[in-house]
Amino acid sequence: MSHRASNWLSEIPAEAMTHGAFRVMVHLCYAHDLKSSPDTGFRLSQKRLMKATGLSSSGLNKVLSQLEVDGFLRRQRTRNADGTQGSTFYVLGCDLGGITP
Repeated sequence: MSHRASNWLSEIPAEAMTHGAFRVMVHLCYAHDLKSSPDTGFRLSQKRLMKATGLSSSGLNKVLSQLEVDGFLRRQRTRNADGTQGSTFYVLGCDLGGITP
């Protein structure tokens, strides 16, 4: 976990997100790399996030969508050469100008 990501998350008021969203953010911050940038972000599989948080696929997607709407993260979805869904890259608010809604 980068200090930038953990410090940013610790400054977000508790009432700004649900417990499930906070749990997801902890794991995203843990995966955050100091080399992450607003252009590239970092990858973390949904399978790994589901296992770490105990959320179902639909529950995780609901939380991620709300976190994105609230400005805590940005997702960049990719496609493989054959057109199937590729990796999702995450960019946290600390890399988007320190967003603290």
